[in-house]
Amino acid sequence: MVSLNKLISTYDRFSKEINMKKNAISLEYMLPYVIVHNAISIDGRLDLNQIDLRLYYKIASNFNEDATLVGSGTMRSISDDEGNEDERVYEKPRIDAKDTRPILFIVDSKGLVRNWHIMKTAGYWKNFVALCSETTPKDYFKYLSERHIEWIITGTEKVDIPKALEKIYLTYGIRRLRVDSGGILNGVLLRHHLVNEISILIHPQVVGGDTPKSLFVDSNPWSEKDTSEMILKNVERFDNNILWLCYQVLKKKKEGESPFLP
Repeated sequence: MVSLNKLISTYDRFSKEINMKKNAISLEYMLPYVIVHNAISIDGRLDLNQIDLRLYYKIASNFNEDATLVGSGTMRSISDDEGNEDERVYEKPRIDAKDTRPILFIVDSKGLVRNWHIMKTAGYWKNFVALCSETTPKDYFKYLSERHIEWIITGTEKVDIPKALEKIYLTYGIRRLRVDSGGILNGVLLRHHLVNEISILIHPQVVGGDTPKSLFVDSNPWSEKDTSEMILKNVERFDNNILWLCYQVLKKKKEGESPFLP
């Protein structure tokens, strides 16, 4: 006959296992739908000689994004101008429930981005948030606070991207996130299986060279478990010989599960 203590012990063990599975499922579904959108050359490079920006942002406008995610390197490549700030930079964003503009999130663990004024005065975003780590310089938070830029802290030395996305989902209600960044951030997102769609505009150019300006960059080779299967969701050719490809990323499928990321 089974003792009462053994029954209680068995019940506790199964309860813990069920809770662990529930937490894993909850985390998976508390993440935004992530779309990586980039313009590349035929040889998969981001450093194109010329990009059709009109077409690029026309396609991006169809993603119905709640937020845009950008890396610090991409932001600094736009301009390293820290000056030319006017009074608008120091104004607190007016949060209106009817405002459908997206929120801008910038990954910046080292506190290097000092040209927020360019984005704040562009008029495209309604709010601005820096994604930082525990080792982000303290003076950077003073800089952000003076300009009414919010921040999220995850990770020790580098931003913990999965946790940051979870906080973005829970704190700001972000459901659809468009990534407009370089290969390093794209690579981190894809390696952690956080990407739902990949949208690429292939321009009729060959860049050549050996600089690390690829669509996805990672210092370590990817094993079979790191890679993700994809299906072609859309393809379109434009008059200027640019080809648009959109892929749906499939998650690692378990028996009885849908292969699509939530």
